[in-house]
Amino acid sequence: MPKPSGTSFRATVAALAVAAACALAACGSGAGQAATATGLQSTAGCSTAVAYDVTDTGTVAWSARLPGTPQYSIPQPATLDGLAVFANGNVLSARRLAGGQQVWQRTYPRAAGSATRPPGPSAADTGSSAGDVAGLWAWHGELIVVVAPFGLTGQDLDMRVQAVNPATGAVRWTADLGPGDLYNQMEITANGVLALITEHGGSDGEGKLLAVGLTAGRLLWSRSYGKEEETDGPDAAGPVIVMASGGTVTGFDADTGAVLWSHSRMPGGVGSVAGPGGSVLLYDILQQTDPPQAPPAASKLFPVTALNAVTGAVLWRAKTAGAVSQLSAADGLIVVGTSQPYQLTVLSPGGHVAWSVTDYAPNPMSWIETGTDLVSVSSEPDVRAPGIEAGLTMVTDRRLSTGAVRWSIRLADFGAEDAVVRPSGRDLVVPNLVVTGQPLRGESSGALAVDPATGAVRAQVLVGPAQLSAPVTAGGDTLIQAGAACSHP
Repeated sequence: MPKPSGTSFRATVAALAVAAACALAACGSGAGQAATATGLQSTAGCSTAVAYDVTDTGTVAWSARLPGTPQYSIPQPATLDGLAVFANGNVLSARRLAGGQQVWQRTYPRAAGSATRPPGPSAADTGSSAGDVAGLWAWHGELIVVVAPFGLTGQDLDMRVQAVNPATGAVRWTADLGPGDLYNQMEITANGVLALITEHGGSDGEGKLLAVGLTAGRLLWSRSYGKEEETDGPDAAGPVIVMASGGTVTGFDADTGAVLWSHSRMPGGVGSVAGPGGSVLLYDILQQTDPPQAPPAASKLFPVTALNAVTGAVLWRAKTAGAVSQLSAADGLIVVGTSQPYQLTVLSPGGHVAWSVTDYAPNPMSWIETGTDLVSVSSEPDVRAPGIEAGLTMVTDRRLSTGAVRWSIRLADFGAEDAVVRPSGRDLVVPNLVVTGQPLRGESSGALAVDPATGAVRAQVLVGPAQLSAPVTAGGDTLIQAGAACSHP
């Protein structure tokens, strides 16, 4: 699942109506036509969960209501062996990619609490329990499932990782992790180790970093690490787990937990992502404050720094226009987004600036490389910067070599946070991720198909003002889940 860059992850919520699956399927649109579904009333602050298979032509191949009790966050669906697997609270549902028919279903018993849970909200109050699926991945022909409370619920309940047979839903092995409460992203290293971090459980008020061997099917090691408000990670860089806390970033051997290297020279918060060529990229985190503070002086900014992920040796440094709000490094392309000033910058694998333009990218999934171009979504309701119109959501295609704009379109119906995926060679699909507390001004979530040559919108599907999971692609289709989140005061 994607993490917000620059802050430790707190599960976001939405509490509005979501589309009826049958209505959306009946309204599948043709080119240039929008399909809009009938809204459903939410129940007890939770909205109905619906799975969607959206084709690269912008129509709905199928949609289906998902069983289960809605949860506090929505894991990304997983696809493998011709199946799409969705998690809705304490229920896993496997459906055929071709047609959407249910193949199997697994329900995890919900736990009301445990003797180790500290005083605080109950499971019913937070919408999370030890029976909820917090993470879901396809890995080496198996379905990897994390069952644990997630999103800083204030609970320490039993956690476990399971390998599930994708064909039948049968559990192949279970790794018990003990009590805890997960936050931040969960990552799988190149050598098959799943890294997780808890809010509590370590010494001196710290959390706990855990590593589960997916080949061995057991907990390999755990150690005290980090405090929620100042911890970034875990990130996986080859066989290394990278963590940052209090200005210090550390590389751990994923198999043993041994410290491979540590750097403590970055002021303030530190972010990290896996970089090209076995590197890890470190950067100054944009500090989120309320009310917003003035941007730091350029002399106070730490540059983007590339380290050898195994040895920690510095490979190169590159200055940025401001504190980094988003950074990703897919296919060797390093894309940096900064706020105050709002810049979108492309770096070469060696850290040289290829080009930089005024733009705002809301999350690391809001851009994609097509081979010759960079297609990005820019959206920020409160931007006040030259060249950026407040409240405007745009999709822009720029040449990778120069940054020159080939085409740009406005997303009139969509909200504030978007992702770009490429399910096949013909069209781009842009599903909207509503990850604010509520969709701003009632905008819709949905998906649209865009001709990558011209920017023409061929079709779009709107599913209402509902939170969406991160999308996953399978062949020519994009799988998303809408409306599974619960709202809590």
